[in-house]
Amino acid sequence: SMGGCFSSEEQGEREPLVTSRSMPSRARGPSVPSSQRGGSSNIFDQGHCPEQFWVPDDQAETCSFCARGFSATNRRHHCRMCGDVFHGGDCASPRGSADHQVWVCQYCFDFYQNYKEKLYYGARFIKHGNDQSRKEVHLKMYDEGVSMMLKWEPTQSSFSTEFRKDKRQLQLQDVKSVEIGGAAGTDFYDRSSFIRVVTPSYVLVLEPLSYHEQEVWLAGLRSAVFVCQSEVRLLASQKAAHEDARHERHAQRREEKAKRQKYTSSIVDKYRSRPRDRRN
Repeated sequence: SMGGCFSSEEQGEREPLVTSRSMPSRARGPSVPSSQRGGSSNIFDQGHCPEQFWVPDDQAETCSFCARGFSATNRRHHCRMCGDVFHGGDCASPRGSADHQVWVCQYCFDFYQNYKEKLYYGARFIKHGNDQSRKEVHLKMYDEGVSMMLKWEPTQSSFSTEFRKDKRQLQLQDVKSVEIGGAAGTDFYDRSSFIRVVTPSYVLVLEPLSYHEQEVWLAGLRSAVFVCQSEVRLLASQKAAHEDARHERHAQRREEKAKRQKYTSSIVDKYRSRPRDRRN
């Protein structure tokens, strides 16, 4: 998770969820398509992540939102959307309908309730390159199977032949951080007005056209990166659990087959070893 890079503090016990009705454990199906990633709070009634795929308590030393440690007063709460661990209050709180609420972290709430539609609709930015080039692009978020990705295309005013050679997309699951800062070698720019999307092999530097767009996209991209990476982790855990169950079923079948063969062999041996009535 994005908060995992901070140092741990004092750990505490996990506080049980306080709701008007406990949430039944159910297996999660395939990743929710974009058409169903709704802005309605009803999506929080069901949750996404069953308890068997929650991040274990012993692996969560700090809150994944604020990076502070847990204690007797700041207890652990598992988000029912992503399965990660958070403090109560500003980091996570009960969400859903009036008669059925579950713990939902601020990342998941922000993405599904506040920013999802804006990210899919897209916005215009000035994209800065390492060579101090500036191109106006239209940036949008797309679904790519399980994962999500950012894609950008030049606007009509900035299209050029050189732009065709430039990178035009990146996977959100590869993003290491979304931060404020300018492009390398551009000290004369006001770096506080830039958004940097950092991956191991590429840094996307965007200049929003307004301060409001910067606030929306900075928070929106951070929440989208967290949700995307949580879904990838969840599906990897489900796949591993499915493989373990498949291997266990195969082992049981081999064991049952061996028992049947042993039983059949014992019957055959018993039949062959019985005395035969010889008549002259």
